[in-house]
Amino acid sequence: ADQFDVDPPPGYAEAHCGAGEGRVVLYAGSFFDNEGVPTLLRAAKQVLAAAPDTRFVIVGGHPAEAARALAGLAGELGIAASVIFTGVLPSLEMPFLFRCADILTAPKADNILNRAGVPTKLVEYLASGRPVVVSAVGDIPSIVEDGVEAVLVPPDDARALAAAIMDLLADPARRERIAAAGRNKVRLRHDVGAA
Repeated sequence: ADQFDVDPPPGYAEAHCGAGEGRVVLYAGSFFDNEGVPTLLRAAKQVLAAAPDTRFVIVGGHPAEAARALAGLAGELGIAASVIFTGVLPSLEMPFLFRCADILTAPKADNILNRAGVPTKLVEYLASGRPVVVSAVGDIPSIVEDGVEAVLVPPDDARALAAAIMDLLADPARRERIAAAGRNKVRLRHDVGAA
């Protein structure tokens, strides 16, 4: 867990996350259908209507045709100016990226690929000490307690995802509580160094 508890080097947040321009909601991963990134972009439109200073940082680039489609969707939704597509970045930079964010999100779709198991990304997100909004699919609800260690939302529900993000953006104390509880869960249950 300690590798995710690091501060970004000077200038990193500004270069990659649009820091200084508002709060940051970050997604990192692939762009396959099961990841639910279109749902995140639709939720972003709702969030930005209420909190226009928010920036959505989308890290990844595979598959390339999906990346192009997502950029196109952001344009169609009228939110391209508030969505930063970083492209693929080295995995060693993920801890820095996560720490740049106010909220991390994993909007998993209701897809057969997601109906069992827990994504490694969720554990890494939690280890970073940032609040996480994640879809309640597969084994995820058995790993984190909703509203305590993460915020769970129904899959494929842009309205619920937007509401969860907006609630957290409006409540810094709650963000801190959830982030600390999520990080503690990882340290207790998923950190090989703690054994």
